[in-house]
Amino acid sequence: MSEYKIVEFVLPYPPSVNHLWRRRGRQIFLSSQYKEFLYEVGLLTNGARLVDADEYYVSLIVTPPDARRRDLDNVLKATFDAFTRSGLWQDDCKVAELHVYKKKPQKNRGSVRALVSVQRAALLKHKREMKEDGNSLP
Repeated sequence: MSEYKIVEFVLPYPPSVNHLWRRRGRQIFLSSQYKEFLYEVGLLTNGARLVDADEYYVSLIVTPPDARRRDLDNVLKATFDAFTRSGLWQDDCKVAELHVYKKKPQKNRGSVRALVSVQRAALLKHKREMKEDGNSLP
């Protein structure tokens, strides 16, 4: 297990908040769609851990998989909970700053590119470097 101050992942597009849980009678459980997403995030994070900090700074670049109308805030719940379950951080309540950008849809290739840092300056520097390298980061 390695601890980092800044990490970057490209995640699959998460299920909508409306599709995270299912109900059978009084029982509420995780949907198969959400379980698959959690499993994939666990594989992608591969045991990475952020150093314990009082605050985390997050930038998300969201690319929807199709042209349907979608709310950006639907991406946050599933993504942040997946980071918590994978052990990347202890709790998403420590997110102090959040930047979310929405790109044009790419058919069947939706994704969420996530940059997470324990230092605001490190996140901003990383974003500047990516922009200079020609990566289309706002």
